[in-house]
Amino acid sequence: MKKNLGRNCSLLFGIVLFLDLLTKYLIQFFQIRTNTKIIDITYHTNTGTMFSLLSGTQFVNLIFIILSVVAIVLLYFYWKSEKKYSYQLALIVAGITGNLINRIFNGYVIDWINLNIWPVFNIADSAIVVGVIWLIVILIKEKD
Repeated sequence: MKKNLGRNCSLLFGIVLFLDLLTKYLIQFFQIRTNTKIIDITYHTNTGTMFSLLSGTQFVNLIFIILSVVAIVLLYFYWKSEKKYSYQLALIVAGITGNLINRIFNGYVIDWINLNIWPVFNIADSAIVVGVIWLIVILIKEKD
């Protein structure tokens, strides 16, 4: 069971990371854009954090690179010691890793999903949010 759990979490991590990096590459390379009433594909670069907060300088980008690496290492060692919340942590770490790769190689994160009622985001951002919400729900249920 634990062997399958590790394999499944690795697979989840790999799929999310692959889809995130592939879509960012396609959006950037092919300059894909759409304009619909529900969802737009909008190429957007972000050197800051969510909602483009603290964006604008390479120093901020460097800080987020360091924080991302620290977060990945801490989450990995927590998972190794506890073997808990595997799927949730796989989603969170995949999202952090996808954005980290963008920051290192581009100096910014590529965002492209535009719902027109929310700031532009990407698959990595979605994975982080889903993983965190899922983890919070589990922790609340465990507390009860």
